[in-house]
Amino acid sequence: KAVIELGGLGTPEQLETRLRTVLGDPTLSVLYWSESVAAYLDGEGQAVALPGEGADRAVTLLPRRGQPMTALVHDRAVLADPDLARSVTAAVTLAIENQWMHSEIQARAGEVRTLPTGTVTFLFTDIEDSTGLVGRLGDGYARFLADVRRLLRATINEHGGREVDTQADEMFAVFEQARSGLDAALTIQRKVRARAWPQGVAVRIRIGLHTGRPTLTDSGYLGLAVHIAARISFASHGGQILVSGAVREAVAGSEPAGVSFRDLGLHQFHGLPSPEALFQVEAADLPSEFPPPRTFV
Repeated sequence: KAVIELGGLGTPEQLETRLRTVLGDPTLSVLYWSESVAAYLDGEGQAVALPGEGADRAVTLLPRRGQPMTALVHDRAVLADPDLARSVTAAVTLAIENQWMHSEIQARAGEVRTLPTGTVTFLFTDIEDSTGLVGRLGDGYARFLADVRRLLRATINEHGGREVDTQADEMFAVFEQARSGLDAALTIQRKVRARAWPQGVAVRIRIGLHTGRPTLTDSGYLGLAVHIAARISFASHGGQILVSGAVREAVAGSEPAGVSFRDLGLHQFHGLPSPEALFQVEAADLPSEFPPPRTFV
């Protein structure tokens, strides 16, 4: 019954009110994770510290796709019964998923319509050895990932780009000008190298860029250009920037000062119809020695 009653509720306020009634805990609170401040927020948008070990109040964490999503702060006795706890967490998870889906569909529909069309440059990033970082950082990985995402988003925005999608440790962005995408990639690598990361972990970002003419639909970009850009990113190594021949051609004559391109030859990517020319972007303040690209040659 709890799943039915809670799962169908439409707003965060309704969910919190109904939970307080069903569980008999008038001070229960539902908190939502915010990446922008790397903290859980209450219904008024204020950051809230979670109760620690031995506190009068207990916290139940409900992640989404392995990432922080929602926290329930409640009386310790409320969810002492394992069956009730399972039922309530299932109900709340369903309600939150419904809220996320509704808001994501609405937001994405509006955002997609404003993405650039025609010839664009795609930038894909991901964090090398993210699994190892999870092991090193433990519970601190969520905050670490939020910090990385903020750095990426800020840099993409600084260079006139648009975030298209983010999944786990990967980010997909688009730029109207190839030079802007290249500048963003260089800045990302420099910022990551200059930053002191928690527990002294080494953070290495793989970056791939490709210029092409995708099709923009109501659900996002489609076409070979998207797949090529993603494959190039996958082929790169942490700290490296790889670009396609199309990007190299697009920035010819307007390269950033001190930046050069090492020709890595033609590479055949799995699932693509023809080989792609790859170039490694090089600058004096960035590493330049990497293993061969991770492609099918």
